[in-house]
Amino acid sequence: MPDDSCDKDLRAEEIQDLLDKAKKILGIENGENDFVLEWMLRDAIQAILDYCRIRRLPKQLEDLAVGIMVRQFNFENGGNISSIKRGDTTLSYGGTIGIEDFTDKDKRRLNAYRRFVMR
Repeated sequence: MPDDSCDKDLRAEEIQDLLDKAKKILGIENGENDFVLEWMLRDAIQAILDYCRIRRLPKQLEDLAVGIMVRQFNFENGGNISSIKRGDTTLSYGGTIGIEDFTDKDKRRLNAYRRFVMR
């Protein structure tokens, strides 16, 4: 299982609930690739935390994290997925989700939670 460093306040059960939500949206029924999908979800959460300059993911942004993860999964027929094998279902995640992957709509929603730094 991936390291819990992205949001220590999210318990394993909460991550699993978000993962289950993403899998339902993606139409994935088995747990064979949960490690890769969870990694992508944690990437999305970390990108949100980095953009907002916060340490924990507000409950209100959990669905956005799932949405960003699902969008990246589907991006250009799997743009960040380096290989998919149907049948026994093999999935490889070849990139990371970052702030550059946010849409303007994502940023508008995140700005309500963003901490601004005065320099």
